[in-house]
Amino acid sequence: AHEYGHFLLPGASGYTEPENWANGVLGERLFFKWIREDIALGRLSAADVEFLDSEMLDEFNTKQIQPLLDRARSAAPDTALLAGKTSRAMNAFTGLLLCLDDLHGSSMLLELLDYLPAPDQGGVGGVEFLRAYERRMHSTRAFQTTIHGDRTQLFLAKGEYKVTSTVGLEVLFIDGVSASGKGKSWIVSNAADGWKQMHAGPRDARLTWDRR
Repeated sequence: AHEYGHFLLPGASGYTEPENWANGVLGERLFFKWIREDIALGRLSAADVEFLDSEMLDEFNTKQIQPLLDRARSAAPDTALLAGKTSRAMNAFTGLLLCLDDLHGSSMLLELLDYLPAPDQGGVGGVEFLRAYERRMHSTRAFQTTIHGDRTQLFLAKGEYKVTSTVGLEVLFIDGVSASGKGKSWIVSNAADGWKQMHAGPRDARLTWDRR
């Protein structure tokens, strides 16, 4: 998983520990997250991953994946930490991308590539990935989210959104943002760009956002 992450995934670089590139550590967390989710959903069977079992995946999730996700969900990204070169900075980068995958789906990680600086402009670190996500959210008029935990962080560009849900929502709360509606249809009015703490229920409802 680590070496395949180096081969396949986008990654920040320039770290002094535990190694230069972050996409190996990201691969460990992201691929096992996907495998665990696919087994739970019935997309994979135990026979498909013969060197793993559910107990191993649960333990790895508890120790290596969930703590990074929880930190990324609980507060807006720490730009100073993401700009660092230590293992803590690499963990912050990994947590950010795990959270974006969890919130928007894995296609978001591919879409970020279009908004990163060109290779000839120097190294790409955690802050560049953060800004790439923010630019992507500015440029799009429509996107989808799924909140798998109790709460999460979302970068929301200024504007009014029509939000529709796959199921009737019992609650849609976004810190500092006006949200009104009922069931499957809501109107969200955001007065300023920024990272927002968001809570929607029931859990795992898929929301489609259309900016007017």
